[in-house]
Amino acid sequence: MDKKITDLTELTTVASGDLVEIVDVSDTTMSANGTNKGITHDNLVGTATPAEVGVLSGITADVNELNILDGVTKTADEINDLATLTGVEALTDKTLTTPVLASFYQDAAKTKLMTTPNTASDTLTAIAATQTLTNKTLTNPTVTTGTFTSPAITTPTITNPTVRSWEGWVDANETWTYASATTITVPAGATGKYQKGDKVRFQNNDSGTYLYAYIITVANTLLTVVGDTVPNATLTDNYYSKGQTPQGFPQWFAYTPTITVAGGGTAPTYTAAFVNRYHLDGKTCFVHNGWSNLSGGTAGSGTGYLAWTLPIQPDTTVTYPSSTANALGVAMCYEAGGTTINGFLKGIGSGTTVYVQTAAYANIVGNDQSSTERYISADFSYEII
Repeated sequence: MDKKITDLTELTTVASGDLVEIVDVSDTTMSANGTNKGITHDNLVGTATPAEVGVLSGITADVNELNILDGVTKTADEINDLATLTGVEALTDKTLTTPVLASFYQDAAKTKLMTTPNTASDTLTAIAATQTLTNKTLTNPTVTTGTFTSPAITTPTITNPTVRSWEGWVDANETWTYASATTITVPAGATGKYQKGDKVRFQNNDSGTYLYAYIITVANTLLTVVGDTVPNATLTDNYYSKGQTPQGFPQWFAYTPTITVAGGGTAPTYTAAFVNRYHLDGKTCFVHNGWSNLSGGTAGSGTGYLAWTLPIQPDTTVTYPSSTANALGVAMCYEAGGTTINGFLKGIGSGTTVYVQTAAYANIVGNDQSSTERYISADFSYEII
């Protein structure tokens, strides 16, 4: 009995073998418009199951457009919300698990192509993340702020660097050990790292306060220093400097000279002021002595020259044109009832003391400092050993 399709009973569940009427336009046996034929569900939708085809619910597309499921390529507009392999489409709320991205564009105009690393198990560097960079070359970097914690830089070549802030100290990066009040034990090879006149600083077992000193002798494993006393303790936070004015270094240190009068005379003492300081610049030691007595104290006596000791051993191999032409500096001596004497500081042969002579080569002797009111002021320099 002939019926219209619209008069047939509706089938709500389609089985894989069910037939659907279809017009084959390529077969004109019945008419020029095509020939009626039957097609099974499987041939219509491919291998997709009826349940899987259900995901197409709500799509505006005709049967021919749905043939994309059978290998026919259609545009995104034809299949609405389905994504295609080559179309330009935005995916929202999608998770890509281990995608293969050899490169990607950084901008929408596709002018900034970024290439991903091709090293196994590598990681991309992010702007704000805390990450460790290995085997990187920085060309003309600008470091505004930052902390470099124990960086290992092997034989770098730094051309025309701009150092915004540096306090002048270099981390010794080695263990220093107390040897005596004036010596420090260091690792072998010290003569290739330190030299006479270098400045050092260290702490007494992380006390928070630095001690400072000059290096005056360098041996393979031993530094001899002058300045602050080396404590018999663990030395920490060790630094050295070859600069003139590293931050915090005091430059001048105090010392206590021993005063003598040759020939058994009495050495004077000074109760109002007894200032004795020295400063080292390379191998040159600069000394200032300023003494005064207004009352009390011990008066000087004797006809032997008045001399006092130096803060650092002098280089006694230095030769002078003559015994009278070895002036080291200037001095002024005064005592009440006497006269002010301006003279020259001179060294004593191969010894470690200095004394004063007048312009007429007369020595200042113990008796020249015998009054209660007496003064000596001297400024001079000499080469250390």
